[in-house]
Amino acid sequence: MSILVSEAVSNNDEMRIAEIYHKALRLFILIGSIGSITMFTGASKISDIINITGSAQSILAISPAVLAACICGAVRGYFQGRQIMIHTAVSQIIEAAGKLGLGLLGAVYAVSCGHKS
Repeated sequence: MSILVSEAVSNNDEMRIAEIYHKALRLFILIGSIGSITMFTGASKISDIINITGSAQSILAISPAVLAACICGAVRGYFQGRQIMIHTAVSQIIEAAGKLGLGLLGAVYAVSCGHKS
């Protein structure tokens, strides 16, 4: 996406940039929604396939991340194509901090429920 946006930027074609962004965002949302719904509705089946007992709840918990990653990818591609990298850098810092915070909360919760490594 960033390559397409960058090409349109070099041609000063704002209409094309908007078209690329909106079409890509719709496509990414569709793909992310399908992935999230598949993970959410098939969590127990996926758990059985990977043969990890009790992993269905974890799969359910992370299923919205597929949609979020797709949306972030579209937005990051747009800004990277315009060579505005601050948005990508900030979003990656927020993403890393969020993963750390939620991971720690999940670990504390698991330990409080009696799960040990």
